[in-house]
Amino acid sequence: MLTSKTRKLVVVFGAMIALLLFGPGESQPEELPTLDAFSADSVERVEIRVGAANKVALVRGEEEAWSLEQPLVGEADSLAVESILELFKRGISMDVWVDSSDEATYGLSGSDRIDVAFYGPNDVALSAFAVGWDAPGGASFVSLPDDVNVYRAKVGGRVRYQKTGAEWRNKMVMQIDPDSIRSFQFERSADTLSFLLQDGTWSLAEDPGFNLDQKGMRNIAKSLSRIRASQLLSSNFEGGFETPASRVSIQLEGGEEKVLLFGSLQAKGAAFLKLEGGDTVYRVSSMKRDATLGAKSDYRSLQILETSPIALLRVRMDSYDGVFRELSRRDDQLWEVTDPQNVTGNLQDMAFGLNALSQLRADGLHSGFDVATGLDRPRFEFRLDYANGDVDRIRVGNLFRDPNSSRALFFVEKEGQEDLFVVRAASLAPVLKAFNRSL
Repeated sequence: MLTSKTRKLVVVFGAMIALLLFGPGESQPEELPTLDAFSADSVERVEIRVGAANKVALVRGEEEAWSLEQPLVGEADSLAVESILELFKRGISMDVWVDSSDEATYGLSGSDRIDVAFYGPNDVALSAFAVGWDAPGGASFVSLPDDVNVYRAKVGGRVRYQKTGAEWRNKMVMQIDPDSIRSFQFERSADTLSFLLQDGTWSLAEDPGFNLDQKGMRNIAKSLSRIRASQLLSSNFEGGFETPASRVSIQLEGGEEKVLLFGSLQAKGAAFLKLEGGDTVYRVSSMKRDATLGAKSDYRSLQILETSPIALLRVRMDSYDGVFRELSRRDDQLWEVTDPQNVTGNLQDMAFGLNALSQLRADGLHSGFDVATGLDRPRFEFRLDYANGDVDRIRVGNLFRDPNSSRALFFVEKEGQEDLFVVRAASLAPVLKAFNRSL
């Protein structure tokens, strides 16, 4: 049995086929109309009505903020409003005339129709149209005021406009400059971890000598500085805030503090968040919460190498099958094969691969317990000789599959470090290509 949505799509598809086969009828206008261009800054009010539902009125406030005036009052999702306004900065031409006097077929009548209007200062009308069903190619069926015709135009898709008043509410939990963050504190039931930023370097307050993952900390700062909810929930929603999974204190430049409470309630792909002292409960991505729940070891640096190819003098690769190749940097900074002799290499592959090797980063750490790492007889071994006389050795062992993602990973170790790294095959592929090898 066909669903209601499927039946609508069949009708629309049939109408489009008829248009292609038989061409437009006598009612086709001589010229296709255009929705006039206007700048986003010129819009003071947006009105949207979905079918017979209450009209949604969005009003521009101070500092580019938008608020809801109807059917409820409150802060609006400014990002969603601005994303619509940006569509009209160059105007929108109708792609094609579709039909006339048959709005129901195209979702332009009754409860399906979405009326949209934009107003400037003093309620001056800037543009108005109605949106129906979405059409193939990213367009929608559209009608215009005082016009019986149905057109097809790219006005952003029906989903941008088909929202209730509550769905237009502001879903931005927090938006701050990540560069303004000076410290984090993750309080969990079992322990507390405090991270400090000093002179551009992150350290663990409880263990200043801990080899902290600098890139990972920058990513956490970026992630927590911008949190947007997928859903707003009532203050009495039981998200597990009596015994929260983590309390996150973020100190900003200038002394300001932001405190987030992640509830202990578990939901697939989601976490529940409150601002300390606030009432609203936000449904957000579980990745935001999980970043604050790691054990100390989870924040250890995953950077295996972090240098510049210019600092390298030569790099040699030996493989388990006895094949080897040595690349050396010439005076003009290009790379060449110096051993075996009379062998050439692709300059682009060598440059790209050695750049990838010089910034090699693991996907995680492994205990090595009860696994055959293959590092006693490595598949590949790289010796990196630096211009200053330093030497690094990187060994690549067995391949295995991540049980969660099925991603292909290799065991990797760096001489002089106890950590056992796991590295994606995709990260090693360009490195091996520099030496004319593949995984």
